[in-house]
Amino acid sequence: MRGSRRSFLLAGLAAAGCAHRGAGAAVRKAAQFLWAQQAEDGAWHSHTYGLMRSGQSLTPFVLDALLDVPENVLERPVEAIDRAIAFIKRNTNAEGALGAGDGARAAAGMGTRYHSAGRMPARAAVHGRDRLAT
Repeated sequence: MRGSRRSFLLAGLAAAGCAHRGAGAAVRKAAQFLWAQQAEDGAWHSHTYGLMRSGQSLTPFVLDALLDVPENVLERPVEAIDRAIAFIKRNTNAEGALGAGDGARAAAGMGTRYHSAGRMPARAAVHGRDRLAT
């Protein structure tokens, strides 16, 4: 996906600008762009990188980054967060592995490590979205 490269660049530029006064506008613009890339199924899919095409490995990372955006910079879109969490829950197997549906161990490993480390449920709980545990 041509936009995925742009997404990562925008997010990086926005993060780099956080130390400067007026960085809120850059962060807001980057976050708005990333939210606009969310698919109807709640995931962020790569159209460039095959291992991230299903969105199972990419979605937790994008959602986590977006949940770090302060609400005074951009109000969180509750419905979009709910769709992302529902996607993650639908694609987490009985053993707690996330990303196994990508058909590649590398992609499954990325999502599983992120999820099993407890980062995503903790992050979601902090932001009022403690729905991954159920």
